[in-house]
Amino acid sequence: MAIPFFRHMYYRDAKAIVAYLRQLKPIKNKVKKSVYRIPLPPAYGPPLGSVPDVSRADKVKYGEYLVAISHCLDCHTPMGKRGRDMSRKGAGGFPFHGPWGTIFSANITPDKKTGIADWTDRRSRSPSRTASARTARRCSRRWRLTGTRTSPGRT
Repeated sequence: MAIPFFRHMYYRDAKAIVAYLRQLKPIKNKVKKSVYRIPLPPAYGPPLGSVPDVSRADKVKYGEYLVAISHCLDCHTPMGKRGRDMSRKGAGGFPFHGPWGTIFSANITPDKKTGIADWTDRRSRSPSRTASARTARRCSRRWRLTGTRTSPGRT
């Protein structure tokens, strides 16, 4: 579950999501009640009242926020014995098995040899905006097919 990532979502953004969902066409679909048989992991932490905004002027802090709510690290962090190995966050190597074979998530850290250190701003935007650039072809087929990218022409 992406709960550790969504815990950082700003209250303003959560309200915007709710506003969007409320404008969708209602669809009647009775869903069974969820049953939780295990306690929530301590890493989920206590309930939060709200999360204060970080200034967009602070590009590093704002980038950290975007990575968290987009849950990039969910796929781009390898698994350890007890879940994601957050000491290696962004290192890639998470396998995706499917009819195409097995592919592995990319290293999105600034490592010079295996990461994105030498990527230009344009190159780093390409996969997430259009999934048509040369770099996107190397991205996970799952990433491109599941709609986790932004549609062309949208930011």
